[in-house]
Amino acid sequence: MTVNVQQGELVVDSLSIVNSEKESVDVLGLCNNITIFEGIDKHFLSGRITIVDGLNILKNYKLSGQESLTIKIRQVEGQGEFSRPEFSIDKVFRVYSVTDVNRNNQNIQTYVLHFIDPKFFTCHKTRLSKTLRGTYSGMLLKVLQENAGFKNLPKTAFDKWDESEPEHNQFIVPNWNVNKFIKFVCDTAEFKGNKTFKNSMFFYQTLNGEFRFDSFQSMTSREFPLRFSFLPRNNVDQTDEDINKEGSGLNTQILRYKQPQRFNTMKGLVHGAYASKLKTYDPVRKLEEETIYSISDVFSRGNEDGHVSSHPMIRPSDYETTFKASELVSSTQSPDISEEFVDLPPDQSYDSKILYRVNMTNAFSDEAKLIDASEGKQITQQQGQEYRDSGDLERQALLSLFEQSLLSATIPFRSDISVGTVVNLDIPTPEMKTDSTPSDKMMDGRFLIGKITYSISPIENFGTITMQCIKESYGVDLKEYKPKEEDNVGPEKLW
Repeated sequence: MTVNVQQGELVVDSLSIVNSEKESVDVLGLCNNITIFEGIDKHFLSGRITIVDGLNILKNYKLSGQESLTIKIRQVEGQGEFSRPEFSIDKVFRVYSVTDVNRNNQNIQTYVLHFIDPKFFTCHKTRLSKTLRGTYSGMLLKVLQENAGFKNLPKTAFDKWDESEPEHNQFIVPNWNVNKFIKFVCDTAEFKGNKTFKNSMFFYQTLNGEFRFDSFQSMTSREFPLRFSFLPRNNVDQTDEDINKEGSGLNTQILRYKQPQRFNTMKGLVHGAYASKLKTYDPVRKLEEETIYSISDVFSRGNEDGHVSSHPMIRPSDYETTFKASELVSSTQSPDISEEFVDLPPDQSYDSKILYRVNMTNAFSDEAKLIDASEGKQITQQQGQEYRDSGDLERQALLSLFEQSLLSATIPFRSDISVGTVVNLDIPTPEMKTDSTPSDKMMDGRFLIGKITYSISPIENFGTITMQCIKESYGVDLKEYKPKEEDNVGPEKLW
């Protein structure tokens, strides 16, 4: 029975600090908050804990930013049972900073202890000056295992590793550290069999798993099985009720939400979200080439495959027309509309964002004559870094679209959800509705989790998850969608 079970109930089994002399102290009883950050744009987990210290741990355990922190957490599942230890969160972090030290009284001080995954330091300190060959996904895996110490991790540490193409690449790492090489591979690699945005790879760490090298297309196909709703739970009998039951379970409720931004087309235009151009120069052949990107081309590859929803969040092929409304004469009639200004369609505004690159097609060639890669011939020998398609443009467009429509939703703590997953949220609309009134088909409730903030209170055995959700597409075609007709809202109700 779920008697006295609260939303987001959990238990923190351990919160131990170990210093360089292997002296350990469990600060569980001294901590009133744990915050952990996870994101598809963050290579490593990080976080902070707030300590109320009456033991002067800073002095007695000689904290200097070189300590280890072990965090073990279990959540409540089913009808009130705690998950077994083998399914709990068990992570080891590196303490790197202490801030906001305040003296509350003569015997107590408070401070914030910051931590990050220890492999960040290894990846930052390890530099590479070597030649790598093969796929970019293979290069990255090899570097992590052979140069960054990842080979000491179990095989389950890599719970998602997408393969990239093509296979014939050659790249000389110019004295970069591993962190910079990771970013380069994410910006450059192309998912094998991709049907959506090109160069859409991300390397990140999850709290309930390990490291992922994941494509945007893979993320959109990974859907969390439970649907979350904003409906109240206080009037539902929770006796013998599964806390994860949709619609009535304690842990499937959206506690609060806000939408920091729904769209920003000016920012999208400047950052090349809808159209852009790539200019390349071959210094050996003395030739300049152009490649263009259009958001319409991306969605024409398959609207139902590889997107959060199905359709662009703008009318991409329509001319941008600015209309002027005449003076309003009657409250029951709409004003006269006239064209004021006409501009290019968003998917044809290629000059709004231009990138410049250099193509060194013959840099690694051992042929007796120059190779002309622009003719489209298949090259089987190793190639240097080439810019022959719209990959760089599409990655910038995707990152810009990630900033377009943002929704922040807080749910009770659970250890089975992570970034890089599509989540379904029933968000109420701010209008008078009946059971027969259609919902907002543009938003359609599907979002990609881009960032997660875990907030845990060890003293109260309670936690929440705040998800920053992304939407790069709508559920309907804006030109075909007629919400006023479906909802029976006439002009007389709007004016």
